[in-house]
Amino acid sequence: MIDQAIRDRNLHRPAEKAEAVEEVLPFVRAVSNRIQKREYFDIAMDALRVGDASLRRELWQSVRVGTTETKGLGQKLVRRAEVKPTVAEKQLLVALLIDEELRHTILSKLDSADYDDLPTASIFRALIEMEEEGLDFDFNNLSKKTENDTFAGALLPMLLMSDSSHLAGPEDRRLAAEKCLDALRLMTVNRRLSELSAEIASAERNGDIARLEQLASEHLELDRRRSALRPNVEVMQTGV
Repeated sequence: MIDQAIRDRNLHRPAEKAEAVEEVLPFVRAVSNRIQKREYFDIAMDALRVGDASLRRELWQSVRVGTTETKGLGQKLVRRAEVKPTVAEKQLLVALLIDEELRHTILSKLDSADYDDLPTASIFRALIEMEEEGLDFDFNNLSKKTENDTFAGALLPMLLMSDSSHLAGPEDRRLAAEKCLDALRLMTVNRRLSELSAEIASAERNGDIARLEQLASEHLELDRRRSALRPNVEVMQTGV
């Protein structure tokens, strides 16, 4: 049931994670043995990447006492996981919007893995599509490309009206954009390393040695990549 719940869902997106949680909880609740119920609950929370301790306690309480209504429990994840674009995302998007030459250079380097799990993913996808289709990079075209994303709809006007005076020359903009791109890639690596901790814990609990070796190998490779990216990235704080 866990595999089915996470199939075709991106757990970095709060709404999709909420759906997965609400799909799995009734099956955990149906387990009659309390010890087994707790074990399955922990396995489910690790697999669904619910790391917030207070939220896990609240969800466990709903499972333990047999609350029948699950709708809305997962939505707590949405509210608690409300995210804001990082400084790196905002600066990169502003630079891409104002500099045509930079767009040609940077967009060709972007891989979907660089932005897929970001709250601004639909804006990055829109920019890439507009570049490929030769569309004007204006508000109307961007709005059409992101019309199904309310987050993007609220953010776009702010991006287009952002003060870009700190990105004076073309070389400054290029260096800043590349640094932002490295910052996004470092965020992706760190996020995956965090996920690996939960997966390793689950594999250890299940005694899955082959899986443990595979996860350890991936962890080592990501550690190397993180070490390579860190020198190129200034500390960028989260916030609008």
